[in-house]
Amino acid sequence: MARRAVAVLLALVAVAASAFGALLAALYGFGLQCDESCDSGGSWRDDPGAWEWQLYGWVGIVCLAAALVLLAAVAAGLSRLATTALVLWLVSAVTYGVLITGGLSADAALVAVVLFLVGAAAVGSVLLVPRPSTSGLA
Repeated sequence: MARRAVAVLLALVAVAASAFGALLAALYGFGLQCDESCDSGGSWRDDPGAWEWQLYGWVGIVCLAAALVLLAAVAAGLSRLATTALVLWLVSAVTYGVLITGGLSADAALVAVVLFLVGAAAVGSVLLVPRPSTSGLA
């Protein structure tokens, strides 16, 4: 019981970080974008019509959705679903990190540390989910 509680707490770390990231991604990706600083001659972050803004918004939402599935799967003890959600979360979180460090004003080292710590918590939550027993299978 304590093992599952720790797994759920670790998955909650991914949910909390993803919720914050999804809020920022939706706010900037679908709304604010480059605001007054727009200039079509620069990088994508200076172009309000750039497709990367939409990608940024959607990747944030996918991160949150994957983290919520991860939390539900960990809480229910569904190790395969938790592993699948973890992989989806990792891919979308790395994509999110690349977008905010490559196009927005974010320190790459800080983003890498946050991704590593939150990713480690998410991986830990999956590792703590008991695997189904195969002893009864012939």
